[in-house]
Amino acid sequence: MIKYFTVNDDFEFIIKQFYPDVKNIKQISTGWTNFVFKAKIKRKWWIFRFPRNSFFSKVLYKEATVCALLQQESLNVKIPKLKILHYKHKPFSMHEFIYGTPLTHCKLSNKQMQIVINQICLFMSQLQKVFLPIKLPLASQFLKDLSRVSNNDYDLSKHDHLNELEKKEKVFSHGDLNPGNILIKDGNVVGVLDFAFACSSTPLNDLARLVERLTKKNKDMFIDGYEKFFQVKIDANSLNELVSMWEYVESQYIEYIKKNHPDIQLPKY
Repeated sequence: MIKYFTVNDDFEFIIKQFYPDVKNIKQISTGWTNFVFKAKIKRKWWIFRFPRNSFFSKVLYKEATVCALLQQESLNVKIPKLKILHYKHKPFSMHEFIYGTPLTHCKLSNKQMQIVINQICLFMSQLQKVFLPIKLPLASQFLKDLSRVSNNDYDLSKHDHLNELEKKEKVFSHGDLNPGNILIKDGNVVGVLDFAFACSSTPLNDLARLVERLTKKNKDMFIDGYEKFFQVKIDANSLNELVSMWEYVESQYIEYIKKNHPDIQLPKY
């Protein structure tokens, strides 16, 4: 089992072991799978992420590999370039801070939202064309593995529709393309974070994950924008099944967090 970090670790001490001249170390309330800190090193801001369990300690290596390979692609947004460090055999990552506000916290006009939707669709289309020289798990398998962390009574039948779609078509998927991982600056998408869930899946996987957290109005706008961009007609029932699956995945992991990580401040959507 890969080691991980707990609330008892002295994170400021750990960071200073690697970067003695670090300044302004502050914990930020983001992410459910890592202790996250922002710190300044030589006039630049950096993000440090310390996994909270062995599952995400292991996933961290995959995420770093995926991000390194994606750096070679011509994407329309910035993505983190992760550096893996180890403290007492426990892995953690650091990457340069990407300036922007999560889409979750942005108030956009309809016109601005349309621009953002087109830019997200462009990013999704770029990902779907990427071929990585590594084997990625299917989203259904990744979520099955995650379920072992969150709940022993997890209903795996919730993944059945995803399983069926993945038998028909598979592309590279971000895996957790929710509004909190999409950064906006001056009305444009400037960055996408957190590739821990990177996988091979149906093109609808990222769409379902995204609209699952959007308001009804923005959800309808995004689906309409997605259909126009990709020139497809989405099966509403199929998409809704995937959205329901993601709602279930999230609810189960929230229960795990409440039980095991009471220090995490869960957001209200």
